[in-house]
Amino acid sequence: MYPAGIAVATMTWVRSAAEEEALARALARLADTGFPAAVADRSTSAAFTGFLRRLPGFSVTTVSEPGLVAQVKASVECAATLGRPFVLYVEPDKEFFFGAPLHGFIRLAPEGLDTGIVLASRSPASFDTFPPMQRYTESVINHLTGELIECTGDYSYGPFLMNGELLP
Repeated sequence: MYPAGIAVATMTWVRSAAEEEALARALARLADTGFPAAVADRSTSAAFTGFLRRLPGFSVTTVSEPGLVAQVKASVECAATLGRPFVLYVEPDKEFFFGAPLHGFIRLAPEGLDTGIVLASRSPASFDTFPPMQRYTESVINHLTGELIECTGDYSYGPFLMNGELLP
């Protein structure tokens, strides 16, 4: 996949000083990749929102509607305006992923506008490090999604790359 064809969509909601520091570090690393990024910010920190707006290549929209779904939707809608054929949705706390794994994921993604969705996945060993209730919940989600679309996978993890034609 060509990096020039990708815009990133993510969201933020700062609830503590420690979270603000971690997200700032991760998103600065994302900015260093050079990908344009659309961020739906539901921050309670004007300073953090200002920080986001100063990151190169970042388009920030603020969301007052509660809930994760509203933020994800707003970030993807904003990313769709950035003029790239693909949108990479990723949660904002993936500092490690914003390094070499991001570039590896994109390099391995199939090229061409006929690509629909490309999912990143956890290894079984990585999945086993999560708390039991999270593993149970995500296992049920993954199982039901796999039955619905007739393809097993790790559908709860993200990041995922999506053809912009699928956005509507």
